[in-house]
This record gives sequence, structure tokens and C-alpha cells, in this order.
Amino acid sequence: MIVYNELLHVAFRAYARCRCGIASYHEFRRFFIEKRIEAFREPLE
Repeated sequence: MIVYNELLHVAFRAYARCRCGIASYHEFRRFFIEKRIEAFREPLE
């Protein structure tokens, strides 16, 4: 389960970096808290 969680985290950060220009960890956390999982609906599908 930990490996799966880490895989999703890395994939979400890469997606946020490419699509939204979010590079830092703190920006990513703020983005994820504000947008929740809805921001990542496309890569999950």
C-alpha cells in the first residue's frame, strides 16, 4: 500500500509540474488542498 501511495504522489506531482507549472512541494500541497482530487481526474481515468 505504501508503494502504491508513493507512486500516486509522484505521478500527481509530475502531472502538476507539467500542466500547472507547480514545481515545489509546498506549492503542490497547497494546490492539492485547494483543488482536492478533482484536479487529477484526467490522469486517473
